[in-house]
Amino acid sequence: MLLLPSLLSLFGTGCNDTAAVVRVSSDRAPGELDAVCLEFDADAVARFGRRYDLQAHALPQTLTALAGGRSSMQALVYGLRHGVEIARARKQVPFRGGSILQVELALDACVPSPRTPMWMPASFQSADAGDRAALVPSPPLESMVMDAAIAATTARLSRYAASSSGIAAVGGGVPSAPAGPVHQLLAADLDADCRQDLIVLADNTAPLVATRAATGEWVAQPGALPPVLAGGATGAAAGDVDGDGNPDLVLVGGAEAHLLINDGAGRFREAAAAFDVAPTDATAVALGDLDGDGHLDAVIAQGSAAPGLTRVYLNDAKGTGHFTMVAAALPPRAERDSAIALGDVDGNGTLDLVVAHLGAPVRLFLNRGDALLEDRSFGGLPDQVSGDVPTLLLTDLNGDCLPDLVIPRAGAAPLFWANAGGGHFAAGDPFPVAAALGAAADDVNGDGLPDLLFFAAGGLTLLVQQ
Repeated sequence: MLLLPSLLSLFGTGCNDTAAVVRVSSDRAPGELDAVCLEFDADAVARFGRRYDLQAHALPQTLTALAGGRSSMQALVYGLRHGVEIARARKQVPFRGGSILQVELALDACVPSPRTPMWMPASFQSADAGDRAALVPSPPLESMVMDAAIAATTARLSRYAASSSGIAAVGGGVPSAPAGPVHQLLAADLDADCRQDLIVLADNTAPLVATRAATGEWVAQPGALPPVLAGGATGAAAGDVDGDGNPDLVLVGGAEAHLLINDGAGRFREAAAAFDVAPTDATAVALGDLDGDGHLDAVIAQGSAAPGLTRVYLNDAKGTGHFTMVAAALPPRAERDSAIALGDVDGNGTLDLVVAHLGAPVRLFLNRGDALLEDRSFGGLPDQVSGDVPTLLLTDLNGDCLPDLVIPRAGAAPLFWANAGGGHFAAGDPFPVAAALGAAADDVNGDGLPDLLFFAAGGLTLLVQQ
């Protein structure tokens, strides 16, 4: 069964007896993935990328790539749920003259394989500050699996190649940076070409969208967004809010929250009256299905100027993107929220919430399954003192299929809290990093282990897991 009706010559003309047949499969339950994105790269250029709806193309599926004179390619597939990546498989594929190579890319469910993370500082880039940063899978360079590291600071965007060899500066390839301090860099495939685009949020300027070209460069797209939050947004989240398969955007800042609907080609329109109650002092936003109805809900953090209440908004029953605030979803505790993260912390199939603050401890809220979130910080989180936590990272670092917590701290070393199961975290060994404003995780060298990029005013630190 072919995703396309015939052999696909990705890399120019060539002999049809030299090819790779790529089979995409998954052992996940039906509906756990709703789409896949398949990308083929060669010679540092993304030659092919397309998203497939799994309602029309159930897995497994195959696609044949002809060599066309190329010696190798990278095959990369993302498994998507609500327009957001939840699984990935990547392989470097050598072409062999006169042979048909069979390649399997499996988007299987996580199988626990616990280990103790061991980190090697691969490189420290001190020339540029990194107030915010992102890691994005990239076409290979000289057969080396790699990511792109994008760093942002006031009036500057910089691009690097991140691999097991470290971080290397790459000239150009990014748009002009906003003039104000950058609040967030968000990577998401907005135009269905399976390349990660960028949304840049900064003070005193409207949000910027830059789409990624086949050459690996990001190009600004003026007019991609309607004129909202012209004075700057503080938070953004991407996800398929209205159920059409395309990732939409929620942008927040101050007393505003906007839902922007994607037309499938990376152009957005604003949904009228998407939130029944506007925030008062929004700082960040996250999307996730909190009540288990199959539709994305929203959590908005608050309190940039003074303590505020974190707010939960539920999508309507049809999943059309009309959000209703649920006042009783969280305990009414006012804090200066700086970051939020959603994930199934206790492994019961529902999304839980972690909230970071300025001048107060991190807090953990476990989901009872009906979008009512209980404060389980006492007993669930390691003992801690108040401090400034500018961002959060919730991701599985030790292979047990439970999300761990990376806690960046302004002026202090970031913390590692390992998920001990049952909604409990245990303090792990600290990272060999002096201080960090935030962290990003991805497998930069293709060995199946997540690596970490820390960013701070002094530069970028890449830690490669061994």
